[in-house]
Amino acid sequence: MGKSIGILTINIGKNGITDTVISEINDILRKYKSVKIKFLQSAPERKNPKPAIEKIATSCKAKITKRVGFIAILGKN
Repeated sequence: MGKSIGILTINIGKNGITDTVISEINDILRKYKSVKIKFLQSAPERKNPKPAIEKIATSCKAKITKRVGFIAILGKN
C-alpha cells in the first residue's frame, strides 16, 4: 500500500498572523502549490477569520480554494 500525501497545514496561534507566518506560507506555496491554514482557539483572528484569510491570500498572491469556518486552503498556480 502506498502512503497518501496530505496537504501541509499551518496552525496560527496566539501570536496571530506575523511576517514569519506569511513567509512560511509563501515557502510552502512555492514548493507544494497549496497549503491549509487553521486558526487555533488562541488565535486573535479566530472569531472573524474571513478578513484574515483574505489578507494572507493577498499577501501571498494566492487564491482561496476553500474556506470552512476557521480553516482555509490556499492555492497558487
